[in-house]
Amino acid sequence: MSTYSTLRRRVLGDSSSEPSRASSPNPTVRDGEAVTLVSTSKLKKLTQKRSKRRQWSVFGLGGLLGIVIAAFFAQQHDVINLEGLMEFNLDTLFDAIPVGIVNDAKDITRHERETVNYDSFTVGLHLQSQGVKARHPVIMIPGVISTGLESWGTEESSRQYFRKRLWGSWSMMRALVLDKASWKRHIMLDKLTGLDPPGIKLRAAQGFDAADFFITGYWIWSKILENLATLGYDPTNAFTAAYDWRLSCEKLELRDHYFTRLKAHIETAKKTSGEKVVLVSHSMGSQVLFYFFHWVEAADYGDGGPTWVDDYVDSWINISGSMLGALKGYPAVLSGEMKDTAQLNAFAVYGLEKFLAKHERVEIFRAMPGASSMLPIGGNAVWGNKTFAPDDSSNQTVSYGTFINFKESNSTQSPANLTVEESHAYLIKNSETWYQDQVRGTYSYGVAHSRAEVERNAKEPRKWMNPLETRLPLAPHLKIYCFYGVGKPTERSYWYREERDPLINVTIDTSLTLGDIDHGVIMGEGDGTVPLMSNGYMCAKGWRINRYNPAGVKIKVYEMPHEPDRFSARGGPNTGDHVDILGRASLNDLILRVAGGKGNHIEEKYVTKIREYSEKVKIYEDPALEVVHDARSPNPIRQKASEYLEQINSDEQAPYHGFTLAADRTQATIVRHYGLSLLENAVRHRWVDYSVEQSTMLRDWELSLAQTIADDDPFYIRTKIASVWVEIAKRSWALDWMDMDERLVRLWGGPLASKELVLTILETLSEDVFGHEDTAAGLRSTDLNSACIDIFTPVSVLLEHFPSRATSINVRYGDEGWLSRMADLLELCVGTEGDNKPERACAVKILAAVDVLYHLYNHARFSDEDFKHVVGPMYMHDTVNLLQRLYEWSCVDATEIDEERYLLSKKLSEMIYHIGRLLDERPGLIPFDGGLDSFLRLLIQVARNNSLQVSITALHVWVKILGSDTLASSSTVTSLVGELLEVCSQRVIKYEALPDDSPNPSIIFLNEDLDTMPERHAFLGNYMRFCKTIVERIVQQQPADALYHILGQAEQVITHLYDGELAFNVQTYSKTSVPFLRLDAQCSVVEAALKGSVKWLTGQGGASVGHEQEVVMQNLKVWCDRILGLHFEDPVVKERVIQLAVGFATGPLKRDTKFASTVFEYVLNVQFRDDPGFPTYSEAVKDLQGLCIHELQRLAMRFADYLITIFDDIERKITQVIQDASYDEHVRSRYYSILFIITHRATSVDPGPRQERLELFLQPLVTQWQKNELTNSLASFDSFCELLGCGGIQQYVSQRALHQIPDWSTHPLDEEGKALRIQMLDAVERLPLRATKIFLAASVEKLEQKSVAHELACRLWEKDIPLILPNLLRLISLAHAFHDPANWKCLPSEMSVVVRKILTDRFWQVGISTGSRDEFYAKVGDTKHTIEGLASSVRATVRAVRETGYKILCYMSLLGEHFYSYEELPGPLSQALFTDAYALSTHQMAVMVETIRPVIETCPVASRSHFLPPILAALFEQLDHKASTEWDKIERRTRESEGRVSLDEEMRDESILRQMTYTSVMLVVGLLDPHRLNPPGPGSTDGSAINGLPHVEHGNVRSFILSTPEILKPLILFCTHTIRMRDSRSCSLITRVLGSLVPEFDSGGEIDTEVREFISTEVLKACITSLHDSYFVDLQKDLAQLIASILLNYVPRSSTPKQILLSLPSMPPEKLDRAMQQLYKAHQNTRQQRAIVLDLLESLRGVSVSEQGRMSKPDASKVRSAIQERYMTVDVQAEGKEKDATPDLGGVADMFGRP
Repeated sequence: MSTYSTLRRRVLGDSSSEPSRASSPNPTVRDGEAVTLVSTSKLKKLTQKRSKRRQWSVFGLGGLLGIVIAAFFAQQHDVINLEGLMEFNLDTLFDAIPVGIVNDAKDITRHERETVNYDSFTVGLHLQSQGVKARHPVIMIPGVISTGLESWGTEESSRQYFRKRLWGSWSMMRALVLDKASWKRHIMLDKLTGLDPPGIKLRAAQGFDAADFFITGYWIWSKILENLATLGYDPTNAFTAAYDWRLSCEKLELRDHYFTRLKAHIETAKKTSGEKVVLVSHSMGSQVLFYFFHWVEAADYGDGGPTWVDDYVDSWINISGSMLGALKGYPAVLSGEMKDTAQLNAFAVYGLEKFLAKHERVEIFRAMPGASSMLPIGGNAVWGNKTFAPDDSSNQTVSYGTFINFKESNSTQSPANLTVEESHAYLIKNSETWYQDQVRGTYSYGVAHSRAEVERNAKEPRKWMNPLETRLPLAPHLKIYCFYGVGKPTERSYWYREERDPLINVTIDTSLTLGDIDHGVIMGEGDGTVPLMSNGYMCAKGWRINRYNPAGVKIKVYEMPHEPDRFSARGGPNTGDHVDILGRASLNDLILRVAGGKGNHIEEKYVTKIREYSEKVKIYEDPALEVVHDARSPNPIRQKASEYLEQINSDEQAPYHGFTLAADRTQATIVRHYGLSLLENAVRHRWVDYSVEQSTMLRDWELSLAQTIADDDPFYIRTKIASVWVEIAKRSWALDWMDMDERLVRLWGGPLASKELVLTILETLSEDVFGHEDTAAGLRSTDLNSACIDIFTPVSVLLEHFPSRATSINVRYGDEGWLSRMADLLELCVGTEGDNKPERACAVKILAAVDVLYHLYNHARFSDEDFKHVVGPMYMHDTVNLLQRLYEWSCVDATEIDEERYLLSKKLSEMIYHIGRLLDERPGLIPFDGGLDSFLRLLIQVARNNSLQVSITALHVWVKILGSDTLASSSTVTSLVGELLEVCSQRVIKYEALPDDSPNPSIIFLNEDLDTMPERHAFLGNYMRFCKTIVERIVQQQPADALYHILGQAEQVITHLYDGELAFNVQTYSKTSVPFLRLDAQCSVVEAALKGSVKWLTGQGGASVGHEQEVVMQNLKVWCDRILGLHFEDPVVKERVIQLAVGFATGPLKRDTKFASTVFEYVLNVQFRDDPGFPTYSEAVKDLQGLCIHELQRLAMRFADYLITIFDDIERKITQVIQDASYDEHVRSRYYSILFIITHRATSVDPGPRQERLELFLQPLVTQWQKNELTNSLASFDSFCELLGCGGIQQYVSQRALHQIPDWSTHPLDEEGKALRIQMLDAVERLPLRATKIFLAASVEKLEQKSVAHELACRLWEKDIPLILPNLLRLISLAHAFHDPANWKCLPSEMSVVVRKILTDRFWQVGISTGSRDEFYAKVGDTKHTIEGLASSVRATVRAVRETGYKILCYMSLLGEHFYSYEELPGPLSQALFTDAYALSTHQMAVMVETIRPVIETCPVASRSHFLPPILAALFEQLDHKASTEWDKIERRTRESEGRVSLDEEMRDESILRQMTYTSVMLVVGLLDPHRLNPPGPGSTDGSAINGLPHVEHGNVRSFILSTPEILKPLILFCTHTIRMRDSRSCSLITRVLGSLVPEFDSGGEIDTEVREFISTEVLKACITSLHDSYFVDLQKDLAQLIASILLNYVPRSSTPKQILLSLPSMPPEKLDRAMQQLYKAHQNTRQQRAIVLDLLESLRGVSVSEQGRMSKPDASKVRSAIQERYMTVDVQAEGKEKDATPDLGGVADMFGRP
């Protein structure tokens, strides 16, 4: 039609280049569709009936032209020679045509021009009159073939075309007619490279001329440009981004840098205009623009980042965008045809094919890779299958789904009818290799059914043009307008037949016209070129799916019906044609409104059924599972999805649906996984309700799924199938399912995937039966335990060692047993180092087998009998050799880590740990004549591994072995300790001080294994602890040899400390220099050895041993003397040497007072000149000075009796030291405390003079506390601030507007701020706090109660305590009040945030802080002279007052009754500590609790009744309020933040809150420990008796609390609320504490009844609520145990627990009664009790991630086992009984009788 119209204009003399014009709709008409601005007279004239003569003349003209062309063609025979046309002139043709016909033709075309040449500017002028003007820059991206291509080649064959358009001009027509071969060479791209052929250079024309007209008279973008101009657009704010549409997008950027230039255009447009850009794309241009959105965001491509589009693009106007391709693209590249040729008559087809044959057209189309982007996207999901298509109409006889049809199918060339997907495969199969490679490597036409797939595809450029595989940009402010025509018949499917032409196999069957088939073509809805589904689906539905539009970009659709003017060649102003729509008046109106910023007024308009069709497309909303577990999903949507999933789970047909989904391999993996989850849920929660037939059907479904498992199934599918199998097995195996083992054996004979499945089943089953607190397994623990042992153990072993044991012949299949089968598999894998087996597959099988063994040995519930025949064989030579070969096979090099082997290595080391752990637990059952020596050597080999995570397990086993009396003394062990000592000595290194890029292999592995610094600190701390413990125990057992080796090695290092290193230099000083790290490592080894030697010295006896001890001690003394004689310039090196020397003096040489005196003198004489010009060095000097004082205090406490003999010399030296240096008052007090300690603790000094001298030390302190100035300063908050030097801080904060400064650390401090800072430092020094703490500590630290020195301390301080306490308590109270912004009255309320910021502590702690301690303090030091430095000084000042006050109270409490006996003390003390404690931060509250805890725990029995109630009641009220409030804040912030809060900040706050909660819980644990002894009282020195009576008769603190309602009520309320706090550690502890309290209140007393009812209601409700919360999944066993305890103890006395349970949904009375009966029967079996409760509450239990159906795909190399997680925990005990710190969970469990 368009070609004919153009030719007609040329023939009939319409050579005007003036484009035709279209009008704007009347703005008052809403749809704007039926309005054209044509005068009435003209319109009437146009609509007048045409005469038959004129109609005849049209056909006559056509016939005449046909005759001319036919006559011309008839002169030719086969291929036409077009050179003869060179002399042919169309003007000659006009001379031969009758004048009447020519005039009639001119008259017709004149009327046509009058119709289409309405004023093009009218649309813009009308909007201009309404105030619309140019606002946003506009960039236009044309469609396919509408951009002109011009030649820039200079080769001889191209010169004639230089800068002439070979596409989009009459030059193209001339070249095509006169030199077809040359034109083809120019227009086609290189078939292999997809770029220009050699010597050819075609480029896209640029500027508006590139796309305004295709050829003269045939406009494309011209009308849009005209209307844009009326609003003020010109080349400065409107651009055409023309491109070479032949190229693929990848090559478009590679050759022309198109996207780089487009990005620059957009950025420049925004920069110059200040407004974001409006992008207008048409047809294929929309696909190109969609690709650009991905390109511009992607790293290594546009590098714009995820916000670029949102930052630069306001709107995207998508005109007739072929987002899902065009169906007519298939026949074009398949057979060189489309409707334009198929529906021509036979004569015209003959002429066209003589001009360009089909095979030529196919070749041209295929050699334009850009054109293949138009092939349909979405496959059968969008375009239908053989029986259905989404856009089928009700009256169709044949579905559109069969895209290519064959009337007959007799050969491979004409297969059965094909869908779009099959047609694509057919096309690829029947095309050249170069075209196949081109399509496969450039495009993707599929569908991404999950958000995970969409996100992955963002990294695959070949999918960037497919909107069904990738998403819209993350641009929430972007607006998309979809404008497209509808109602014009468009190609939808085809009928083909075979073609005899060898170059073309098939062709459209143009002879077939029947029903809907017109010459072999079936038409559907669309715009004449692009089908409706391609134009409309993404806009109407696809981009409304969250995964394709996660940012919620707003989409508006405006459909425009095709209402052509029948006398207009281009359809007139209301056309909906694919190209002609660009001249449509209403479209121009809409474009201008968007460009002018008025797009928000556009309302959507649908004409077709596209929304109905879209709902039938088999692409669904984001799976509910994906929504639930995607962090970006809004909470309402997530909740709705969760409810939907729950509905599906509760459906009776859920198992059937689950099996159907899981078995359908065409489903997306997430759907199959969810189907398996439905099956699993049915088994877990409804198994007991199923009949035998139903449960058998479920089992058969599972067996069917297991048998069809394939190697290409994702691991999470395979794991889920195994999980369902195990759930069924736990409920029916060895009960009514007897052939399970046979089924497993048969699967074992299958492919690799089947073997992995079997191993996963065995692993999970053994884990649930032996390891986990699994409900189903717990209910049948005896049967399942026995069955597992039977199928794992070979029959020969059972018969040989346990002939009396009856094997379950109905359970096992075959004689081998799974241990034997796995051993054979491991042997096979290790032995296949060649090419027989793929190494990777072998590693996978080994890993799976090791997993099974790991879980089998990772439990301690083996009976002795089972232990012998299951564990015993693991120590045999053959087994150990196999393990050793496996381990050696798995070892990897740090420079080339094979992840699968490395993962296997870690798994093996953990399995070896568990085998070794069992060795330690039951050494009597181990055959020492077996392969034990080989196993121990394997442990040495593993310990040597450069990966610390691999070797730590072996070290842990060695700690256990060396701690075992049976094993440690065996000759097998003693023969290996030398090698072990060498390993540990080499590993005691400060790895955290080494740089991350260190070539040290251990550092490389650490970087691979540990992601965060807190994890690294914790792990390395535990690793060092194990190494040191091993050294200690080796020395304890073999002191002489071990010490000789250790000391010799250390001396060698210390005397050659700087070998190979630069000499010491203050200017380049570092605290972590290589020499220091060398020294530190050796000192750590020596210190561990000293601990071992002390234990040896104190545990040995006999004359021979005594002589050996003397020799050892003499050698130690000589060695230490040599070290002290060395000179060290580095302060940290000196510090380490001093610590080591004091360790000698207070350790193995503690009886040598002369040596102690030598060390004391050495430390006292240490002097280093400070150099403030070098801050790092200066700080190290200060640290050394502080350490020296500390070590002198230690020595003074230990050796006071000797030091008193040289007291005068010491006093003189200390006085000299203080006078020589400008020390502050705090340092002076510490030095004087040394003299105080010696005087106080020396026993040889007369009591009278000694007390008098000691009082002289204290008198100045007491006087300071009594000064009126201090008392007056504590009378108000303001005077307190003045006392601390903080009086001006409020004014300073307000005047400097600190709330407007975001980063204080970068803002320098002015002079006033510096003066304030100095003022605060001086003020703290003037307070008597620090000195009082120092002398109190010197008076009571490390003294036994009632010792002479302690009694003396009591006498010294007895009269001073009441003088100090009033002002001390006032200081603490005001320091707390300082944290309340309400007390900062000079600041407006909006600046309260500044107060909190000032007082928020910066602190470093292992497990919380990132970086090292030194890095933290260095960072703090760098901000000293900034506003952050001033804030740090404020908080440090207040913290010093607060925490020093706490410590003074603690030291006073060590004075016993002399502190606690004051009747009036508890009230003021409680008020001072807790009245304003709410204002403290969680960290500060935790510090307070931890610091004052000794004040509570050391309260004497006689003082409990008056001292503890007010203190504990107020404390637990505050803790409950603080913890509950802060946890609520955390949860609320998590719900509401939607990503606004920094994840690091959130994790930090939650971590600190967990610490406070845990600190509070540990206080409860300590107070309610039933085994806790009373503190010593009058007449008692060990706490075992009070007033001559056993402590039990007086009751311990637990008994006191339980009998004191004032304390008990807030304490139990705190415990109840803690059950709901999201801290697993604290919740677990509290459930055990409460479980121990439950039996205490089963009597009939008044208190018992009240507490019992509270526990039966509130505690039980809290337990059930937490049990329902998925967060507490891992604590369900603890919660269940507490519920069981409540039921067993209280139900006989109270009906409340049953009433609470009966109020739950789905809790019939008979079910509860049945559970109660089971509980009574299982009263001795706590595991069964827990299982019964969990089974009772099964429908209410929170479910884990896997139970919810979440498809977790973690990096296997990063997944950690329980033992690995334990090593990431701070301070894992090397051996629990020796750890002198807060007990871990295991220790606490022991306190409360955990089974």
